[in-house]
Amino acid sequence: MCLLIGRNAGKLQSRPLRRAEKFKRPLPSKEQETSGGTKHHYLSMGHKIQVMNYDTSSDTIEIVVYNRKLAQNDRENIHTYKFFLFSKVTQQYTASIQTFKKYSEPYKWNRVDNLICGEADRTMDVGMRFRRVMFGLIPETFETSEDEEDYVSKFQKLLSYLEKLRDNDDSELNLNVDIVTSKTKKQKNKRDFVKTRQDMTDTMIRFPVQLLRGKKDPFEWIEVAISATFDTSTSFRIMFNWLVASSAKVDTQVQLLQRRFKNFGLEFISFPQTTVSWDLFLHALAVPTFITVRDTKKADAIEETLLKLDFVHDGITMTSPQFLECIDNSEDFRFPHYRSGRVKAIPSPQFVHRSGAIFIRKLTDREGKVILAGIENYRHASVENKFRQIAKSVIKKVLDLIESLPSSKGEVEEEDQ
Repeated sequence: MCLLIGRNAGKLQSRPLRRAEKFKRPLPSKEQETSGGTKHHYLSMGHKIQVMNYDTSSDTIEIVVYNRKLAQNDRENIHTYKFFLFSKVTQQYTASIQTFKKYSEPYKWNRVDNLICGEADRTMDVGMRFRRVMFGLIPETFETSEDEEDYVSKFQKLLSYLEKLRDNDDSELNLNVDIVTSKTKKQKNKRDFVKTRQDMTDTMIRFPVQLLRGKKDPFEWIEVAISATFDTSTSFRIMFNWLVASSAKVDTQVQLLQRRFKNFGLEFISFPQTTVSWDLFLHALAVPTFITVRDTKKADAIEETLLKLDFVHDGITMTSPQFLECIDNSEDFRFPHYRSGRVKAIPSPQFVHRSGAIFIRKLTDREGKVILAGIENYRHASVENKFRQIAKSVIKKVLDLIESLPSSKGEVEEEDQ
């Protein structure tokens, strides 16, 4: 189907989807030609039929999709597999889960085809299944104000380079990244980014970058997404997204940028995809570490505890409630839910250790109880750089410090005495 669309994408006609509960199922792939010169091509998946009509006289393609009404992912067609996986961070077996759906989610073929063929708006949407490489910049502790100013000046050099890297047809001259330092930060907006419910990827600044090519090479490009705010006390992200670009060209472009990072004196490290995903079990063999804090007094001190342990803020990430199936006595937690009883996606402040070895999401319910989800930076977990050893050490310190926090139960016992 992609080949047919790609030849005549400029004249592609879109039509609203038609639904039919009962239909005569054709062969998985069958082509017919009528006397009028129109070619019909059928693609069938049993529950979905795609009919492509190619009119040779007008050189246009018309696509109609028929979906069976009963082909929906209800409870009977969604299966969850719960298992125990050995965590290399905690050195214990931890509950994990994977979900299998009978029917695949709808794919935006028309939108993707227009992107590939050079549509002006080249913003990639969720669900396009594009490839991604992601890096993060974690600030160091500044001993003097001059150190902080030097850190900002290095970033401004990188920002100027990214502005020159964009395609020439981009209308905006500047990327308009908001730079926040300890001097410019006001008390009223000190924690505003933590209170927002918007996912960090929704606020990123995006722009296309044309890949290097020869005279006979096809036009290929990647989308660069960067954080909208550069705060000297939080992490900063830069992502490279692409659909059909050659892997060799993408690798060349990424390596070129990495060399620029070093030239500017900025140490970007690779971040795993799970850190921006709603699904904590995105990597089937990398189980997160869960820490439950049911004591509300201890839960109130969690954020301050993490900052003491050399963590920095990493923005807000929405989290799918599926992880609750891996929490013992999860009914103790009261998260916002729909009328049907299904728990809503949870806006979760995320923190990253200054080493970059581990991330922690903080999920707070309506009663103030907290679940911490630790995500190892498995892209750097190797013996050479000792990231895994750092992750083990940090998780142990978090557990020990939470255990040592004053408890609300202790106050009740003292009052009783």
